[in-house]
Amino acid sequence: MGIQIFLLLEEKKSIQFSMSLLCALLISFHIYSIYKPYTQVSTIDVGQGDCSLIRLPFNQGNYLIDTGGNREYDIASHNVIPFLKSQGVPCIDRVYISHHDYDHYGALDSLKKKYKVKRVVDTYQKEEKNKLITIKMLKSDVIYPSTNENSLVMLVTTGGYNYLFTGDIPSNVEEDLYKKYGEIDVDVLKVAHHGSGYSSSVTFFQMVHPRIAMIGVGEHNLYGHPAHIVIKRLEERKIKILRTDLDGSFSIITYLGEHLIYRY
Repeated sequence: MGIQIFLLLEEKKSIQFSMSLLCALLISFHIYSIYKPYTQVSTIDVGQGDCSLIRLPFNQGNYLIDTGGNREYDIASHNVIPFLKSQGVPCIDRVYISHHDYDHYGALDSLKKKYKVKRVVDTYQKEEKNKLITIKMLKSDVIYPSTNENSLVMLVTTGGYNYLFTGDIPSNVEEDLYKKYGEIDVDVLKVAHHGSGYSSSVTFFQMVHPRIAMIGVGEHNLYGHPAHIVIKRLEERKIKILRTDLDGSFSIITYLGEHLIYRY
């Protein structure tokens, strides 16, 4: 009888220990999902549109550049918010809207209703900087008539990498930026206008020499994006191409000077 009681007590202790260990692991995973120690720059698959997440280590800042948008369904509920939650992002500190084409900003209203967004930026500002990130907007001295030409162009430095986000700028704007700024150190390029043949000119690649190109583009889209000539220019320069129509959402993770590409 005594042995049976002893065995029952030991079994109870074992169950309690297992439950405590499980709880500890769940809490640890939850904390880790929020306070990740690395820098993460993600392109979220929103179909034919742009949406990028910049996540600073230890939850020091979360930024979106564009939100995507589709008039047929709610991109925020179906694509953006599920990705944010899967990454443990508690809120968005900034949403930058490169320009007001629907495929870049259309999901913003829905996102703001369903997720905490602290601030929206859709106009030029010279620079935002803290110890973990610098966001510098590049702007030529030319006045342009079209929305695409007036896209915010953002040079983001974080995690030891330089990222250039180009909105939908066409080649004439690329050339004007080159005239003003000359060559710029860029590790990762968000390819302009979903890989349109009217962007990503040869002149532009004299300005930037990225190692990685990110393209937000819908599968079998009606525009023929990305254009064959753009893909050819990237391949000729041995630039690694990541595109949402083939890769889905993906992240570039940088930690201690190393980078890792992760596809979801």
